[in-house]
Amino acid sequence: MVLAHRMALASAMVTSEMVEASEFPELSDEYGISGVPHTIINHGRSSALGAVPEAQLVAKIRAGLKGG
Repeated sequence: MVLAHRMALASAMVTSEMVEASEFPELSDEYGISGVPHTIINHGRSSALGAVPEAQLVAKIRAGLKGG
C-alpha cells in the first residue's frame, strides 16, 4: 500500500485508496479479496496479491491499463 500511495503522490494520474477488508466485507467480496495485501488495479482489470516489488507492481498496473 505504501508503494501505491507513493505513486499517487508522484503522479496526478494515479489514485490510491486503502480499505480494511474485514470492515467492508461486501467490497472484499466484490473484488474477490482472498488475502492481504491485495492490490486491485483499474477496478479489477488487474491485481497483485501480497507485497510485491515495485517493478512487479508497475507491470501489473500496465496490464490493468491494457485490460488484463
